[in-house]
Amino acid sequence: MLHQTPAIVLNTIKYGDTSLILHLYTELFGYQTYMLKGIRKVNKSGGSTSHLLLPGNILDTVVQHQNQKNFQVIKEFHLRYVYQNTYKQITKNSLLIFIIELLAKCTQEPESHPEVFYLTEQILQHIDQQPLPEILLTPQWYGLQLMSLLGFGVDDNHQPTTPYFNMREGSFTNTFNDEQGSCSMQISRLIHDLVTEPLGHLQSIDCTANHRKELLDKILQYIQIHLPNVPTLKSLGVVQSVMASV
Repeated sequence: MLHQTPAIVLNTIKYGDTSLILHLYTELFGYQTYMLKGIRKVNKSGGSTSHLLLPGNILDTVVQHQNQKNFQVIKEFHLRYVYQNTYKQITKNSLLIFIIELLAKCTQEPESHPEVFYLTEQILQHIDQQPLPEILLTPQWYGLQLMSLLGFGVDDNHQPTTPYFNMREGSFTNTFNDEQGSCSMQISRLIHDLVTEPLGHLQSIDCTANHRKELLDKILQYIQIHLPNVPTLKSLGVVQSVMASV
């Protein structure tokens, strides 16, 4: 049966001489593996359309979907959104790669979570369209929002009497407990700010480069506590290095 669904490219693997295996995050079916036959064939103009399948590209697709199949089949696809700046700027490109890897590692089940698709589409377009000062906290914001959609959101009970974020409990407490993964007051306040501010207001959060780095490390620890199968992200070192220079 054929379905129309938007999708985000997570990664591609060459298969045979002309085909690709794609991992996509789709609106209708969540994380899926697709076979795209003949996509790497050279066309009459001397190229192919495989360049449209870079990680992070947002597509509209027509797919053949059958339950219990290891590989689904893409019948048609075209770009849903064309990046204007992301592939030209190293900071924006590193953020895109990080977000795509985080999405791929956190959502490897074929379950429908359309809100996860739309969250990711929103932040990828935001990174592409906004100036640098407005996107510096996007990976941290995305990590917390993604966890909320996956059922591990922060209980935002932050108050002067509960200033420490406890990563194991997912809430703010009145005591610092290192064994429970408590965060400092400063990082805890930033976590509170991130879960309460919409994406378009992140530039209003006062955060130094050092705190951005520590904050991202803590959020990834939080993710790994609640999703223990998520490994250390390969793109973390790159994005931390690039963001440290901003």
